[in-house]
Amino acid sequence: MSAKHIYLILLFCIMALATFVSARHSHVHRAALAEHMPHQLLIKYRSPSDKGVSEVLSATEKAQVTQALAAAQGQLAERLGISEQRQLQNTQWHVVRFAASVSTDEALWLALANPAVEMAEPNYVLHLSSAVVAMISRPGQAVASPPSDPGFSNQWALQNTGQFGGLTGSDLGALAAWQIASSHRVIVVAVLDTGVDYTHPDLANRIWTNPGEVAGNGIDDDHNGFIDDVRGWNFVARNNDPMDDNYHGTLVAGAIAAETNNGIGIAGVAGTTEVRIMPLKFFDAGAKGTTAAAIEAIDYATRNGARIINTSWGDTVYSQALFEAARRSVTAGCLIVSAAGNLAGDNDSVPVYPANFNSGPNALSAVISVAGTDELDRLLDSSNYGARSVDLAAPGNYIYSTLPSNAYGYINGTSIATALVSGVAALVWAKDPALTNAQVKQIVRGSVRAAAAVQSKTISGGVAQAYQALIATPPYFATNTVVSASAADYVSTTVAPDSIVAAFGTKLATRIEVAQGLPLPTSLAGTIVKINGVAAPLFAVTPGQVNLLIPSGLPSGPAEIKVIAGDGSISSGAITIVPVQPGIFTSNQSGSGAPAGLWTPDGLNYFPVGRPDGTPIPMDAGGYLVLPATGLRYAPNADGSNSNGVAESVQVSVGGTPAPVLYAGAQGTYAGLDQVNLQVPASLRGRGQVELVMTVAGRAANRVVISVR
Repeated sequence: MSAKHIYLILLFCIMALATFVSARHSHVHRAALAEHMPHQLLIKYRSPSDKGVSEVLSATEKAQVTQALAAAQGQLAERLGISEQRQLQNTQWHVVRFAASVSTDEALWLALANPAVEMAEPNYVLHLSSAVVAMISRPGQAVASPPSDPGFSNQWALQNTGQFGGLTGSDLGALAAWQIASSHRVIVVAVLDTGVDYTHPDLANRIWTNPGEVAGNGIDDDHNGFIDDVRGWNFVARNNDPMDDNYHGTLVAGAIAAETNNGIGIAGVAGTTEVRIMPLKFFDAGAKGTTAAAIEAIDYATRNGARIINTSWGDTVYSQALFEAARRSVTAGCLIVSAAGNLAGDNDSVPVYPANFNSGPNALSAVISVAGTDELDRLLDSSNYGARSVDLAAPGNYIYSTLPSNAYGYINGTSIATALVSGVAALVWAKDPALTNAQVKQIVRGSVRAAAAVQSKTISGGVAQAYQALIATPPYFATNTVVSASAADYVSTTVAPDSIVAAFGTKLATRIEVAQGLPLPTSLAGTIVKINGVAAPLFAVTPGQVNLLIPSGLPSGPAEIKVIAGDGSISSGAITIVPVQPGIFTSNQSGSGAPAGLWTPDGLNYFPVGRPDGTPIPMDAGGYLVLPATGLRYAPNADGSNSNGVAESVQVSVGGTPAPVLYAGAQGTYAGLDQVNLQVPASLRGRGQVELVMTVAGRAANRVVISVR
C-alpha cells in the first residue's frame, strides 16, 4: 500500500476520533511501572511532512491531514488535561505535564490510541552509576617517575605499583601512554551528570569554552537556542550555570581530564593532551535526572562540538526517545561511553540503557559499555557484566578524583570506570582526529589488557589500556603550522620571556578579539596559546595572526608554540627561548624603516621619528630619542641601578657613532613593552638618513633608520 493511501486512511481515522468516548485501563504498559516523573509523558507526534509522505500528498491533502492532526492533538490535550507542553529542541518529541487525576497508565493508553501520536512513554527517572564516595585520604606511596601532582600516588588506576595492596600493572598504563601522546586537535568530552565545579583549580583550565558565545551579554550569539552558554548548560534549572551541587560530575570530570603536572591535586587520564570538559548538568542535587533532560543534554553535546559523551548513569527501562537521541549523536560522529551499571547483573539478560544501545538488532556502532574492576584486577562485586553486551572493563574501585570546593576524594563504581575509558578515548582521538567514532571504539576495545576475571564477562575480555591504545592508533600528519616571530622585527624566532610575539598561520581563531586591559587574558575568542604547555597572555587574535606575550620564567632552549583555536583546530611550531633578544618596533610595523619612537629636544616637547610608511622624519642632532622595544629587560644590570635599568648592557651606534644610553628596561605601563632612551650624537648634524644599530648583552636588534638634520 502506498504512503499516500496510508495517510489518507489515517486521515479518516483521525476524523472518527471525535466519537471515541471511553478508555480502558491498560495492563500492557510495563514501562509505566518503572520510576518516572509523576504526571509527565514524552510524546512524539506524527507529522504530514515526514520523509516519504509529503512527496505523495497533494497540497490540499496535506492541509487536511495537518488540520486533522492538530484536532487530534487538541482532543488529547483536553482528555489528559495537559497544562504544559514543551518540544525538545530539534526533535518531534514533547515533554507534557498532564492532570493529577489521570494515572500514568491511562495517560499512556490515551496517547498511544490517539492517531496524532507516533510514540509515547513516561518521562523516566535515571540513576547515577556510582556506589560510594569517600571523603578520606589514603597515605600516598611512591610511584615511578610521577608527574608533579601530589595526589598521583593515590591514583592506582593510572599506575599500580602495588600500593594499597594492589596488583602491580593492573592499571591503565597512563605514564607510558603520556610519553607517546600527542594532540593534533582539542577533544571535547561532554560530561552529562550533576554538573562540574568549573572553578576547581584542577579543572578550571580544562573547561570547554563556547567560542561562539559572548559571556554575560544576554544574547544567543551563536544562535544555538541557549543564551550565554559559555561553558555548557544546566538542564535542571534551565540556565547557563552547570555548577555541580552534588559531587558526582566533578569526580567524573577529574578522572577524565584533571590538569596534569600542575603541582596540585591529581592527574586526569588524558594527561597533558588538549582535552576540554563540557559540563552539562541534568541531574539535580539529589541525583535525580529525567529522560527528557538527558535527551536535551545529548543533543546539546552533539550540536556544540563534543566528540565524546560520557554517560556515567543508566536504567533498565528502554526509552525510544533516548535511543533516538543516541542514534542522532552517533550518526553525527560522536562516541558515547556509558556505564554498564552497579546492580551486579548480566546486561545480556537485563539490559541497562544507554550502555546496551551498543548491542542487539539496532546496535549503535559507537557506544562503549564499561564494567568496573578493582586494584587486584577482579570484577567489582557491584559491577554489571555481559559477554555479549559489555565491551570492556576499567578500574572502578577507590578511584581518587576531584570533588567540589577544591576537595578530593574516592569513588567506587562503573561511573568512574566509564570516565577513565572516556579519557583513554580522548587520548586516541587527540592523536589522530581523522578517526571515525567507530574506529576509536575499535581501537579502545581492541587494545585491552587481558584479565581473567572479565574474559567471560565482557566482549573484549580485558581492561582498558591507554598505552596499547595509542600504539594501535595510526599516525596523523598535522597540516596546521604556525610561524612565530618577535612582534617588533617580525624576523627573529628567538625570543625572550616577557617579550611580545606575533604568531602567523591559518585557523588560529574563529573571530577577531582584542584584550580590553590588564591583566592580559589567556583566552580570546576561545583561542589559547601554550608555550611548552604554559598558557601565554594574549593581546589580540585573528584567524591569521595572534599577538601574545611570552610567559615569564620559561627556561632557555627550544620550545613548542601551540595555538588552540576555539573550534578545536591546533597549529604548532617552534621557537627558541633565550634570556635576551631585543627587537625595535617600527613605525610601519614591518620591522624595518624608521622606529616607532619619539624624539625630544628638551624633555618637554615630543615629536614622532617616523611616518606610517616607515620613512624617517628629521630630528635634531643632540636630541633625545625614546625607542619602543621588547625582549631586553632581563639583560644583566651590572651596576644594580634601577634608575638606568640595564643600560650598561646596551650599546647603540647611530651612523657609526656611539650614542650614550640613558635608560633601558621595562616601559612599565604596557605589558611586554621595553624602552631605550638615548642621545643622538651632536656630531651627526646634517647627516640626513643614518642607520641605528643596537645590541643588548651581545645580541643584535633589527636595524632601523633615522634622519638627523
